[in-house]
Formats: sequence, C-alpha cells, structure tokens
Amino acid sequence: MSKGKKIKMKWKNGTCEVEKYTDGNKKKKKVFWCTDCNAWMCKKCSGDIVKRIFAMFNRDLNKKFSIK
Repeated sequence: MSKGKKIKMKWKNGTCEVEKYTDGNKKKKKVFWCTDCNAWMCKKCSGDIVKRIFAMFNRDLNKKFSIK
C-alpha cells in the first residue's frame, strides 16, 4: 500500500477474530475486514501486529485439527 492513500473501510457489528483466537473474547463490537489477514478485526487489534500473527496461527491450527 502506498503512503498517503486512504482506504475506506466498511465497518459492521461483529466479533473480532483476533480477540477470538487469542483471548477467547467473542463480544460483539465494531469490526472491519482486513484483506491482509482475511479476518474481521477491531480498531484496537489492527495496530497489534504480534497479536494478529498469533491469531492467524491459532486460526489455521484450529482449522487443520478440527473434528468434522
């Protein structure tokens, strides 16, 4: 993404997937779709790259070993 270019984000009420996979928090709040992470996240988690990486790892691990 180039500097200075603003992207309009579409917000909705939903669950922040970063908090869901790191803290177990499933509370509804304003979230937006992150195309880099392929996940819904809140504004607070958007600035925490370490937490986002940990959440992606947990999400992928959860999908790989989930029992269907």
